[in-house]
Parts: sequence; C-alpha cells; structure tokens
Amino acid sequence: MSEKSWKVYVNKDAGCEEGWHSYKNSSYFYSTEDLTWYDARDSSLEMGATLAVITDEAEDDFVGDLIGGSYYTWLGATDEDLEGSWRWVTGAELKFSPWFNVLDDNTRNCLIRRSVFGWIHATCDFTTSYLCEGVNSCA
Repeated sequence: MSEKSWKVYVNKDAGCEEGWHSYKNSSYFYSTEDLTWYDARDSSLEMGATLAVITDEAEDDFVGDLIGGSYYTWLGATDEDLEGSWRWVTGAELKFSPWFNVLDDNTRNCLIRRSVFGWIHATCDFTTSYLCEGVNSCA
C-alpha cells in the first residue's frame, strides 16, 4: 500500500450492532476467524471499519480485556511502504507502541497484539484473529 493511497475508511456507525463493544468514540469487533493481515483488513472494511488503531495505554488495556486470552490478534498497522516507518491503516504514525521486540526485518511488516509481552511484527500472511474498530455514536 503506497503512502499516497492511505485513506480513513471508518465510515459506518458500528456501535449499535450486536457483537460490537464501545470504548470512548469507537466500537470494536473482535473476530476469532483466522485471517491474514490483508484479509482481516478487507473484512474490517466490509464491516465499515478498519483494523484497530490503538492510540494510548488505556485503549490498549481495554483491547486486552476485550480479546482476553487470544495470544495473537491483528491490529491495523504496517511498515510495508518503508521498513521501520510504522503507520496505522488511517495513515497516522504510531505514537503509542508497546513493542516487545522490534527487529529490522523486511519480511515482518504487520502488527500483532499479543496477550502477553506487548506488540510484535509478523509476516502479513500469517493467519490469526483480528480486531476491527468503527465509529461509535451510540456511546
């Protein structure tokens, strides 16, 4: 995904739908379906949402409680365009990032939240659960 193609895709009020969980101005949907990062991103878009964008520790704690014991969960960041330059699917840079271990590795370009030990980057074709984030006007 080229930097010029970054767009904000959150355009649907998902907050009132079954299975979505509210936090501040967003709603989150946790899927246990194992998908690649790209397929998880596309599935989120089909729901009118994006893969989750985590901006602070409190939101990360909320997400941790929501996904529970799921060991790996896709979040919406990648450094696919420029190695080491992580951006959210919205195009924003990561300002909060509780990385466990960041390796200089061109093959691991997508962000996973682990239930323990923080965030890691993984190959985007790995399959795991994912977390969507949408607009919440029902909070």
